Amino acid sequence: MALSQFLERLFNNNEAPFFFYPSSRDKGVPDHMCAMLALPISLKPEHYQTFLEAKVAGISDVFQAKLGWLLGQMYSRVGTPDTEPATIKSLTKDFLEGRAVWLDEASYAFVKSEIDLRKTAEAPVFGPSEVASIISSIPKKKTQAIDAIIRIAIQSGVLEDGRSPQRIKLRRFLESDPDLAKLIGK
Repeated sequence: MALSQFLERLFNNNEAPFFFYPSSRDKGVPDHMCAMLALPISLKPEHYQTFLEAKVAGISDVFQAKLGWLLGQMYSRVGTPDTEPATIKSLTKDFLEGRAVWLDEASYAFVKSEIDLRKTAEAPVFGPSEVASIISSIPKKKTQAIDAIIRIAIQSGVLEDGRSPQRIKLRRFLESDPDLAKLIGK
């Protein structure tokens, strides 16, 4: 979630562990405040009157309901048994390592175009092994960057077109350069 989205949710009091209270100088609240609802503070019943007398401002009925909803999001839970920790760990591992594949937009576009190209009337659906094969053929960012550098060098006349020794030497140099690897990644 982007910071701007988080702040919008916070200011609208839709972010469960927090309650935002805007400043209201006329009511004695000079600055914006944010309560961390998950932070417990023990209050003794005999101190209630002291707190009530020290109260500077309150919240309207609508915001009382919103605060109740936020607290309910955190603490209202149906009493059902939890799944065994070993089962949760196994499921999490399966989803992260085997079933879910995280791709950036360019990689996703490549995989989608490959699937669209290979799809036929006889084989409209791909199994996990076919998809894994396509994913493993995604061009690496470093390889794409090196290809782009060589293409630019050829277009600008720095390198000759074709398999020249200079082109091979440049490719090897770029492939082994640690600084380029740090900048681009794999």
